[in-house]
Amino acid sequence: MREACLNILQALTSAEGQLDHYSFNKIQEFAAVDDDKVVARAATYLSNANLQVLRTCLMYEYRGYFFELPKEELQHYVKDEDVVHPESGEPISKAEILVFFAPGPGMQEKAAR
Repeated sequence: MREACLNILQALTSAEGQLDHYSFNKIQEFAAVDDDKVVARAATYLSNANLQVLRTCLMYEYRGYFFELPKEELQHYVKDEDVVHPESGEPISKAEILVFFAPGPGMQEKAAR
């Protein structure tokens, strides 16, 4: 997992122009590890409150556009509870939710230096 974290960090810091979000597959590509569980643990570690290199986000599609769900919905998703559509109030099925990663405040501070 250590190597995966270092590879992800290296890829993020050496990128010419940082994207505003990265898919799990892109994070796995950065990690240079084929094991999904190791990559998931590395992404979780880099997202923790102390490092904040990555920020885990949820996205949903509405009328052909993609929107980020509010942060509190991430907690429901992690606990396997219903995630509620912010406009309709209806539950969103897990199949309709996309997980992605954005540069976190820790990464943004590093870029500002």
